[in-house]
Amino acid sequence: MPTAAIAADVMVGFPGETDVEFAETQRMIEELPFTYLHVFTYSARPGTPAAEHANQVPVVVARERNRVLREIASRKKATFMQSLIGTVVEAITLRIGDANFTGHPAPVTVEPALPSTFVRDLNGTDVVLGPLVQSTAQRVLNPAHDAPSTSAG
Repeated sequence: MPTAAIAADVMVGFPGETDVEFAETQRMIEELPFTYLHVFTYSARPGTPAAEHANQVPVVVARERNRVLREIASRKKATFMQSLIGTVVEAITLRIGDANFTGHPAPVTVEPALPSTFVRDLNGTDVVLGPLVQSTAQRVLNPAHDAPSTSAG
């Protein structure tokens, strides 16, 4: 499945996590075909066994580990997205009002072009699943600066 987008959640800084264990986690993430990682830093919750653990990882160390893994994840996602350029991808469209979106990890939209490919309905807005569309990925986007530029076809 060369075009599968594989995601994982990764916690860093759990009590007792050693430098050697973190290095092993880092190596594993580098080697596996992850497309997206949700990296989060452990935070103690009072009254839990982990919060009472003697070998707490210093916050500054845990945050640095988080940064390292997010950088790896960013590179891996960019490589995956680059690999899709020129390929035809399939995506299910979503309609919210007059806007059309897709749920594909590549930046695919259908007419009219819109600034985002992800829909999160936090306001009770109706989300309608649309048809499966095929689109050719044309370029990798910087989500902070670009709007999607692919079209159904």
